[in-house]
Amino acid sequence: MALGLGMKVARSGQDAQFALPCHLLKDRCCTVYADRPSPCRTYRCRLLRSLDAGENGLDDCLNIVSKAQSLVRDLQEVIPSDMTLPEARASAASPAIDDVGMLAKGKIRLHAFALSLYLEKYFRNENENSFLQTTRIDENIGSKP
Repeated sequence: MALGLGMKVARSGQDAQFALPCHLLKDRCCTVYADRPSPCRTYRCRLLRSLDAGENGLDDCLNIVSKAQSLVRDLQEVIPSDMTLPEARASAASPAIDDVGMLAKGKIRLHAFALSLYLEKYFRNENENSFLQTTRIDENIGSKP
């Protein structure tokens, strides 16, 4: 069904995964919602599961979503217009200084890291791969940011 909807599939080892960001998402709305495939239909982020379990109230969850949206806007303000949010997050994780200047790269890294931490804490499920790669601080001494 997913391929019939034109969804892009990426391979990670032997596993097939939907390529993100989903190109069927327009203005934060799924354009195939009624016909979405079962992985989309059954997915419950950490925040939604905590709401379902009664661990967080609706107002708390809405505040968390609002803060996530604010962090996305903050990142969008510092990235080049032709860069996507996933590209900005990947760029922030990369040690290389590319076509984006050092100061701009620092701002992108700061905002992308803040967004990633927040998404990890409130939205990413335990069985999903972490976006964040951590290293000891002293391993980076003397290397370029």
